[in-house]
Amino acid sequence: MAYIDYEYYSETFGGALVPKDEFNALSRAASDVIDALISRPFDDPSADFVLRAAAYQTEMLYLHGSEDAEAGITIALGGFNEKIGDYSIGNNRLNTGASRIKSVGGIPVSAVTVSLLRKNGYMSRLARVSV
Repeated sequence: MAYIDYEYYSETFGGALVPKDEFNALSRAASDVIDALISRPFDDPSADFVLRAAAYQTEMLYLHGSEDAEAGITIALGGFNEKIGDYSIGNNRLNTGASRIKSVGGIPVSAVTVSLLRKNGYMSRLARVSV
């Protein structure tokens, strides 16, 4: 079950990035990622920090390719490089930033989500989030 719905995301959180037609699947996946990160169940799953963590994680999954992010393959992508003769063009945005993106099993995790969970005592320092 997703921690947030589109109404919370768009109206309370103020999100506009994730399209409504992709939101339900991504928010469920974001909630699953959060459940994998926490060291104990939430005392109150409707607490403000839980809802914000879910919104940030939903946006992170969307920004990293939606279904590809859910499958854990976006971290491995190296952008693109094209070469024609002596001319080349490339986008290594994902490649250069990949070492800075937190992930669990290749699934990108929002740094804000991790911070909110840690700050509120739901994620131990030993949790397996790689950078």
